Amino acid sequence: MTELAALADTMPGIVLVVAMTLRLSEEETIALREYAQAHGVSMQEAAREAVRQLTHSERRDTFSRMIRERDRELLDRLAQ
Repeated sequence: MTELAALADTMPGIVLVVAMTLRLSEEETIALREYAQAHGVSMQEAAREAVRQLTHSERRDTFSRMIRERDRELLDRLAQ
């Protein structure tokens, strides 16, 4: 559990928002702007979506790796 999540658990009804400055190279800024325009969203929303996709992908990969390790013997038998 993250520090923010733990803090939110102790304060029911409180919504925590983290503001940040994102420093991008010129190329990254152009790419983000083009992506946002092509998808009809703000640059902020495009960046937030990228973070959601990245974290989802990492969680999926971790879960998949865990299942493969846990069920390696069964998977090997099924592959025969």
